[in-house]
Amino acid sequence: MTRRLISHWLISCLLLLALALQAAPAFAQTDGDTPSDDFTAQLDALRANAPTVSESFRVPNADWETDTESTNSFIRFGDRTYQVGATDPELFVWGISPAEAANFYVESYAEKLAGPANSEYGVVFRQVDTDNFYAFMASADGYFVLHALVGNEWTDLVPWTATDALDLSDGASNLLAVYADGPTLLLLINDTVVAHFEDETFAAGAIGLAVGSYDEGGVEIAFDDFALWDLDEFGALEIPPSLLNDIVVVAPTEVPSDMPTDEPSAEPTNEPPVDSAAILNRVDTVREESATLSEDFRRDTGAWAMGDDGSSTIEVARRALSIHVIDENWLGWSTLQDVQAGDLFIEGDFRLDNGPTDTEMGIIFRYQDDLNFYFFAISGEGSYSLWRLVDNSWESVVPWTDSDAVDVSAGATNRLSVLAEGDTISLLVNDQVVGAAQDSTFASGLVGLAVGTFDTGDATVYVDNVDLWALSEVMVAATTPEPEITPESEITPAAEATPEAEATPEAEATPQVETPPSALAAERAVTVRASAPTITSDFRRDDGTWSIDAEEGATHTYARRAFHIAVDRDDWVSWTRNLEIDAADFLVEVDTGQVAGPLGAEYGVVFRYVDDNNLYLYAISADGYYSLFKRQAGQWTPLAPWTASDALNTGEGALNRLGVLAEGTSITLFANEAVLTTLSDDTFAGGQIGLAAGTFTEAGLEVSFDNFSFWDLAGN
Repeated sequence: MTRRLISHWLISCLLLLALALQAAPAFAQTDGDTPSDDFTAQLDALRANAPTVSESFRVPNADWETDTESTNSFIRFGDRTYQVGATDPELFVWGISPAEAANFYVESYAEKLAGPANSEYGVVFRQVDTDNFYAFMASADGYFVLHALVGNEWTDLVPWTATDALDLSDGASNLLAVYADGPTLLLLINDTVVAHFEDETFAAGAIGLAVGSYDEGGVEIAFDDFALWDLDEFGALEIPPSLLNDIVVVAPTEVPSDMPTDEPSAEPTNEPPVDSAAILNRVDTVREESATLSEDFRRDTGAWAMGDDGSSTIEVARRALSIHVIDENWLGWSTLQDVQAGDLFIEGDFRLDNGPTDTEMGIIFRYQDDLNFYFFAISGEGSYSLWRLVDNSWESVVPWTDSDAVDVSAGATNRLSVLAEGDTISLLVNDQVVGAAQDSTFASGLVGLAVGTFDTGDATVYVDNVDLWALSEVMVAATTPEPEITPESEITPAAEATPEAEATPEAEATPQVETPPSALAAERAVTVRASAPTITSDFRRDDGTWSIDAEEGATHTYARRAFHIAVDRDDWVSWTRNLEIDAADFLVEVDTGQVAGPLGAEYGVVFRYVDDNNLYLYAISADGYYSLFKRQAGQWTPLAPWTASDALNTGEGALNRLGVLAEGTSITLFANEAVLTTLSDDTFAGGQIGLAAGTFTEAGLEVSFDNFSFWDLAGN
């Protein structure tokens, strides 16, 4: 049987293995010692019996599967062996024996006749059908793995693991064996138990012999002296506790989606015991000091690598660093230029704006060049991992592992952190320690931010609020230009929205309550609108109720029976405030439209304004996005990051009626009377109401406002 695979590793400085992420039970790897004398004696006693099924392959046996018609693979008898080959790359090929069993001990010798070391060979067992079975495989460069194909989806129960049990000399023949009794699986190589695993996915099925190819074809394996003993006939063996307990536990493990395995990586390093309390204490100590560098991506200062290589686009956009990966199986990243760190603590906020949920995003550190660095990543499906790229070859340091610390809700922001001191690397997600590893491959280097796709491209991730602490003296002088000092009232947002970005995922699901908060807010707004507004303004003339402050870079005017804000410089926001309003709970609505300027600019409503450094800003853009930011002590924080909405009318001249319903800590944003989002924030309890317009990288914005209505809900 033959199965077409996706390329195991697509070697490129910007190309990453296509992985889907899923949890798997723990497996145990033995320390490489041979089984105890007791277990060895039991095996010898079992083998002393005639096998239930055996085959020496001296002559062809019609009960064994063969295939000599395929052009890209073969299964045949030859030279007194059973030969299985993958002529083409990216194939998994296996032949089924006449044996079927539930509980058994099976073994067969295997010799590599031809092909690259980066290939695999082994035993398929408990095959239910061609889409459901286990496969214990070894490689010619000293690794083994346990796969499970479940519903035609590959899972690595035991990831590729180095072992000294394999004979790697030319012409060597290795004895591969599986002991299966109920959920207990023991994997043996040359009579050495290399791993123990517990799994109940498949209880019984057919047995076969298999090979797999990756980047190169031409794999030929000769199998000989196949034997199977049915334990229901001979009885189960007594497994010494040392084989089950005196082991290294590694779990959960990665689950590739489009190929049976991961490429054999370098021998795994030891994972230190994870002392979460000690790590968190160390992190708290580091955070007490001022960060060596903080980046909020208000503008492109030249500190980070930007560009468009046709497969990914990296730019400052919507007050964040936007990494848009266009192609599938691609990794795009931006490094912090000319700043190196060895011992370090780095963290940042990552949000998947659009794209497949298996998109990976994370932090590159100790970057030497495009072919050598570490990469800590999470996926939108709730897993994390740590990789090292060594001479353009990916190696798993911490395999893909599920974690509840990763927020997988639509539009969620996850804060990722890496603490690297010496050879100890600690990984955090949302201030929870998820893992640790010891690895000394790279001592220092640049840091970066990265996004990767797998089978499906077109993914956009926004990264913000990156902080870096250098904990050693390997920091080198940076050539990063100093950011401009802007007036207190100025916002320094990022570039326009990523071109052709897809609509962002729907907002996070609301709690399962009888009436969703959005529905309650919509009903509340209808009730409020039924009463007369407390204050209205049709902007027919300047009646002195709105501030018109002279400022460089912006003008405020009454024109064409509306209020206009024009911004003639980039990276600037300007607002006007209603001088009669100072409210806590209210509904406010206003009609607004962009008269001229870049479609990615922003405009909207300022509310609960305390002063220029403390306020909320609800803004939209003419290309169909909305956001809610709070400015606290002069620092901008997204409460609702830039998100696309079909409720918004788009294009120059399009009118939208914006609304804000604020009662207590609850804030609801409306566009054309449709609820965009409802959220909770208690930073500011009350303040003035205003109208705002802002530019990013391009000046020349003009926005009009009209039909302003304000309902004071104090006491209602």
